Amino acid sequence: MHIVDFLVIGVYLILMVLIGLKCRNSSKNISDYIRMGNKSTWWLAGCSLFMASFSAATFTGIAGRAFVAGWSPMVTTLCTAFGFFIQAAFLTTILRRTRAITPLDAVRSRFGPVAEQVKVYVSTFSAFFYAGFFLLGFGTFASAVFGIPLWIVIIGMGFVVIFYSVSGGSWSVQITDSLQALILIPVTLGFAILCLIKIGGFSGILEGIEAAGLSADFAFVKPEGHTYITPVKVREGNFTLMYIAASVLGAITVSVNISTCHRYLSLRDEKSARNAALLAGSLTVFGCFIWFIPPIVGRLLYADDVLALDTISNPADAAYAITAMKILPPGMMGLIFVCMLAATMSSMDGFLTGTAGFIVRNLLQPISRRLGREDPHPLKLLKITKGVNLALGLWGIIMAFILNKVGGDAGMFQVMQTLLTLIGSPVALPFALSLFVRRIPLWGLFSGIGFGICTSIILFYFRSKGITMEWGYEVFLMTAVCIIPTLISTLFWKHTNPEFRERVDAFFIKIHTPIDANKEVGVSADKALLNTVGTYALTIASLILLLIFGCDNWPERLTVLGICGFLGSIGGIMLVKSRGAKAALAETTP
Repeated sequence: MHIVDFLVIGVYLILMVLIGLKCRNSSKNISDYIRMGNKSTWWLAGCSLFMASFSAATFTGIAGRAFVAGWSPMVTTLCTAFGFFIQAAFLTTILRRTRAITPLDAVRSRFGPVAEQVKVYVSTFSAFFYAGFFLLGFGTFASAVFGIPLWIVIIGMGFVVIFYSVSGGSWSVQITDSLQALILIPVTLGFAILCLIKIGGFSGILEGIEAAGLSADFAFVKPEGHTYITPVKVREGNFTLMYIAASVLGAITVSVNISTCHRYLSLRDEKSARNAALLAGSLTVFGCFIWFIPPIVGRLLYADDVLALDTISNPADAAYAITAMKILPPGMMGLIFVCMLAATMSSMDGFLTGTAGFIVRNLLQPISRRLGREDPHPLKLLKITKGVNLALGLWGIIMAFILNKVGGDAGMFQVMQTLLTLIGSPVALPFALSLFVRRIPLWGLFSGIGFGICTSIILFYFRSKGITMEWGYEVFLMTAVCIIPTLISTLFWKHTNPEFRERVDAFFIKIHTPIDANKEVGVSADKALLNTVGTYALTIASLILLLIFGCDNWPERLTVLGICGFLGSIGGIMLVKSRGAKAALAETTP
């Protein structure tokens, strides 16, 4: 990478820190800190949801699959978009009307404190590993491909995320996420256009696929037992009809996971939540059609360079990055690195803030009450939440080094990822079902979870013995063993105690009661947020414009101008629409 690329990365990280400083006084209580006091807007939350829906794996592992299998990995991204559209149609209204501060508040409203505590302990256990996974996954890749020492990536990225997420909570998280989206969209689009120019457009890609004998490998749906000509291992059963069907089912499951939808709680009303989901889904569809062009072009033009890389276990994962190195001018490579960095940071920052919220509100506060202590003053509770957020972030950095020490991409790292996946689905599915089916008793919830976890343990045992099941069949099996017992429990609803039935009735009355935003939320922060994000967008556009001096030809110059034009136009429109924001800015943001 060129010195200019490192300057671009440095400026980006400084901007993230500045946003954290700007938002440091934006919260007066834990509700402000975790869900922006319901003052977020559909476009801000939509961009944040979009950025949080993927990580650097989109430009590494998934791009590596496109290098080998062509268009087939698009199904993964399209299913993510489908999940957002499912949320827009069914979940956003329900979740926002719970009026919860954290998703686990909604669990308590639906099932009571026992279910809340089970969910919070499972989620807390997962929290001890996820932040480390985010940091180590990207750090290992960046170290191997870009030559940046692993410890610098982990500590540098970790401390920047910790700073702005702890300082401003969801305010800084959603603002930084929206700016990251505004950078990522034009940069990845510009890169895709340069790739098309290099290979001769879409016709050049199609001709190159046929000339290289890759027509069968690049077919969207693969037959059972397909053998690839590229010397890179692909998991058996990937991209078959069963795989696609399971991916769609998995998208539905993930989309109704109450724990992963906390950003919808930050919005003014159900209409804003629905629009945020629609925006996130639309941006994901757009990304799907530009993110897969570079690795496919890399397969046709730079396959030898990619496959010669011996510093990572799967060289194909570097296809996106190596193609960028071959095609982009100085500075633009830094922007691609920023896009990968942003994808990882946007997953980690919301995770830290959301997790800190439910640990304080749904774990520590109930324990304190059982000990007979009064709830702390709102400002003290806010400080405690910030402290937990800080501790989680620091622990994430430590965990990244521990996971790297004990095995990195293999060993304990892989085992823990598998365990968390096997536990996550059984716990999430019955909870998701309970949002739509009224007559599920408490024991019905736990029966679904219990059957799911037992099945997970059995699958994990056989996998350790080398006996594996195709992934698609695993998805359908896990869904069935979690949902069927839960649904059977509805047959015994009449035996449920009256107190529990009253709780459930109250919950469903609440989620069918529309929100009156003027009474329940108050003044809108839309103009204030437009002012803040628009100002930063114009600043970033001005800085990126300087990269034009490093371009060697007009396609490169036009790409830089296009990126600046996109950011400048969006920023300008935001500032125009934010007229009269100063008064609102004083009330809602720092």
